[in-house]
Amino acid sequence: MASLFRGMRDISAKEKMIFRGRKDDIFMEEHVIREEIDKKIHEIIDNNTYMQTLGMELVSLDEGYAKGRMKMADIIKNSYGGVHGGALYSLADTIAGCAACTYGCYVCTVSGNMNYLLPGVNTEYIYCEAKVVRQGMHLAVYDVEITDDFDKVLQTGTFTFYVMNEPKQ
Repeated sequence: MASLFRGMRDISAKEKMIFRGRKDDIFMEEHVIREEIDKKIHEIIDNNTYMQTLGMELVSLDEGYAKGRMKMADIIKNSYGGVHGGALYSLADTIAGCAACTYGCYVCTVSGNMNYLLPGVNTEYIYCEAKVVRQGMHLAVYDVEITDDFDKVLQTGTFTFYVMNEPKQ
């Protein structure tokens, strides 16, 4: 094993400090960019009339991840008193789209698949969590899980987005 590293020298303390400083600078740049992306996503959501009408809100956001919720209200209920499947699909599509945007580009939905396991009833909020499966140059795939106030899984799904590769401005 030592032969693989023959000819390499130890890094001096000064070089370590320079590297550490660059590493800190890179971290700070990434942190600022992350904050700008999050701010832009929140601005888009705050100005989205459709989300406001359905009572959706973003709870948590990180790279490749988003969590949102929708307040149970008559406007999103079906004729049986549970949350309408279309409202659940909208929540999943929106939250997964927010997660996909955390890499700094706009996205649009290519496809979505939902498995309706249990009805959304007897809960104050419906929660949606979206996690990255793959974030590619052109396509992004996200798994979603919809739960109630008691963490009971109501729906699961997968959404695919086209990545438009235009940075958020």
